Amino acid sequence: MRVMMSIVTPLKSPNNFICAEVLKSVISKDFKIDSFGFSSGQLELSLLKDGYDITFFTNKLFVWEFWLHLKTNHINFIDDIKSMHESLNFHDLVNIKQNWTTLFDDTEFRAALFYLLNRYSSNGVFSRNEIIQTNFSPLNLRQLNMIAPLIKNADFRYHKHEDLCDFIHDLEGDNIYLIPATEYKYRVLKKNYIPNQEEVYFNHERIFNILNDSDKKILAVYKYNDYVDQMYKNKIYVDKSGKITNNKKIAEEIVFNNFGL
Repeated sequence: MRVMMSIVTPLKSPNNFICAEVLKSVISKDFKIDSFGFSSGQLELSLLKDGYDITFFTNKLFVWEFWLHLKTNHINFIDDIKSMHESLNFHDLVNIKQNWTTLFDDTEFRAALFYLLNRYSSNGVFSRNEIIQTNFSPLNLRQLNMIAPLIKNADFRYHKHEDLCDFIHDLEGDNIYLIPATEYKYRVLKKNYIPNQEEVYFNHERIFNILNDSDKKILAVYKYNDYVDQMYKNKIYVDKSGKITNNKKIAEEIVFNNFGL
């Protein structure tokens, strides 16, 4: 079985999606796409590479700064990353991990530090996980150089809405709104979940309300489980090879949409 590989991106993420080729097979390039909760860009960059007109929205300022500096000044930015990595030691990281967002007023240095902490971690969530400097290598710098030409005309935008559904509600137009919404499981006890500052908050109940009630074109991608499968009727199952399947027993991801894909 041939696995359809998504594009390899510079940032690690706890949620690696495999449905990029499925999205390309069902979305016409006539549509413009607005992506929300953008971070590692695994799905979005794959669409961009194949010629889709896509706008990247994030409410994480440091994510926006990282991609913006990689787009506009990648040579100096990569040099900053290399120099910062060489100057950091373990004792620095113990303190930096807790207050890294306030260490630099310079956005390029802050973006470089964010990138390094992301790479030092196992899955991109460095505030709750161990960070190890040897997780970073010169190959990562080469990867940044390879990605820079792809994003030279990309449209990265920052918004301040904590709940991206508020932002979507205010938008107008006939674009497709892509939400890579990770995982949604049933919980016996309802509790407020406070994500790490690196993680995007998804209000899953509101996402499905929008799918049901809005006339906007919504496309929400989730990791498959039996609970989320019951949330909305119009969906596409994706197996572990990244292909469409009619057998939900082998589904890895599920793509919900409210406009008849």
